[in-house]
Amino acid sequence: MRLRVLGWPAQAILRYQYRMNSELSRFLINYAYVGELEDAPEIKDTNSKLNLAVKEQLSHFYPNTKRQGMIFFTCTSARHETEANGTSLLNQGHANYTATIIKQLLRHDAIDITDIGYLTYCKAQLGHFKKRASKHHISVDRRNGIDMKTVNSSQGSERLIVLLDFVVSCNDKGEVEVLSSFIRNFNRLIVALSRAKDALIIIGNHHLLEQVQKFGSEMEWVKRYGKGPLTALYDHIKEHKIIEVPQFTSDVKDTKASRGSDKQSSKSSA
Repeated sequence: MRLRVLGWPAQAILRYQYRMNSELSRFLINYAYVGELEDAPEIKDTNSKLNLAVKEQLSHFYPNTKRQGMIFFTCTSARHETEANGTSLLNQGHANYTATIIKQLLRHDAIDITDIGYLTYCKAQLGHFKKRASKHHISVDRRNGIDMKTVNSSQGSERLIVLLDFVVSCNDKGEVEVLSSFIRNFNRLIVALSRAKDALIIIGNHHLLEQVQKFGSEMEWVKRYGKGPLTALYDHIKEHKIIEVPQFTSDVKDTKASRGSDKQSSKSSA
């Protein structure tokens, strides 16, 4: 009300974004903000030292990883489940693979554990991942460890590297049987995709994004933009190779990755 009296418009639209590199912001600028948002000139470089370090470390898993900024790992063999005595979902395969990625990232001298954030849509998955991270000797200390939040509690936060866990999987036929409304929510998706500054690593199932329109929840956005938000995200990541994750056992023992925890411990004690 005071702004109106002073002659300001009722709504102020963000014109420039100062957080994400241009590879990360491209989806939001082209789809969510429909050209109304621009990158600030000083952050247009996608080839930052940290971004290149992420690419280098991920190439240990997949030598042909060329994408910078946003990377999508599809875990078709992982299955979600409902937490005991509750309704929230968790996915053990996603949690295990995410911990493996983090340990690999920490092997690079340019990456510190406090550079990394973990986001998930499901509260049960957050609790499960904390246990999995501790088992992999990844610090979950609030001040000196990885930053872990649900998407709902992450607004206003940022990290140089963010791992986003969609949790929800498909059945053995690759079909989506359930897709909770909080995952289909447009605003939550925008928040989730805009927390990273240099690199966003998504752990999910591309079949989920392929089939989302059958739930009918995206029709409002189809009418407005020609496609729904999750469908638009799938088209965006499809421009580059979607990386298929091999089936994992519940405990991955990697002597090379274990050296990352040694480096992490030395950083924490420094």
